[in-house]
Amino acid sequence: MVYTGQRGRRRKKKAKRSWLSICVWTLVLIVALNLAFPKAAKNARQKISDALGVDFGGAVGVFGEELRAGKNIFSAAKGAVKYAFAPEDGDEIEAGNTEEGEKSAMKDDGPTDKADNAGKDTVRGAVELFKDSQSAFSELGLPNNVTYEKPEVALPLIKPVDGVVSSGFGYREHPADGQVKFHYGLDIAAEEGQDAVSIADGTVAAVGDSTSYGLYVIIRHPDGVESLYAHLSEVTVQNGDEVKAGDKIGTVGATGNATAACLHLELLVNGDYVNPEYYLYT
Repeated sequence: MVYTGQRGRRRKKKAKRSWLSICVWTLVLIVALNLAFPKAAKNARQKISDALGVDFGGAVGVFGEELRAGKNIFSAAKGAVKYAFAPEDGDEIEAGNTEEGEKSAMKDDGPTDKADNAGKDTVRGAVELFKDSQSAFSELGLPNNVTYEKPEVALPLIKPVDGVVSSGFGYREHPADGQVKFHYGLDIAAEEGQDAVSIADGTVAAVGDSTSYGLYVIIRHPDGVESLYAHLSEVTVQNGDEVKAGDKIGTVGATGNATAACLHLELLVNGDYVNPEYYLYT
């Protein structure tokens, strides 16, 4: 016979507390390792995330946010566990009473509100995950006119080429000289001669050739947005041309300081370099 009275409820609650404690101390250990051995921790975190389907990078970011908000270590860890494991079915792990959480608890959101909130969570996760990936270089500081945040952009942006990101935005070990340098854009690996297109409507502001960029095109878009396309093998627009999103502006190449055929894309918003992956790959 299954006992469902007070004793059964106590056992269930105790089991939940034990599971919470394990999750919390696991996260605290990951954070400690991240501070002491950032590179090794990043690799271990990625393997755990892949195996368990858990976003530990985003969880570490939430942990930091909670601490900065004045929460104690245990409360911050609970919030991070909530983010990472997304408990369901009545689990009593709570992230704390944030203003957003209180508002959502006081009303029954409709489908549109839920979709909007999901979008905000996705954006926050992408930004925090990127910041976490750059934590090993925190002592280098940010270069001028660079932000790790995601400024709001009103106009829709599309991918400039079909390909895979081979080198991301931010600090990296340069593939040519092996030194740690800041990479102001994305390298998107693609076949040489493949069409490269404008990511949004705009006006061609410059066309040129340099030792680092090779053949390049700069396009100014509305709302303070500017994009640069480099390492092109051919340019098919001229200075002053009006282009629409998806219009061909050149072809993929390996000109300038490129180790293989790719499109180098830089994105500026109000004069600051931002991570193009926020807008094109999330």
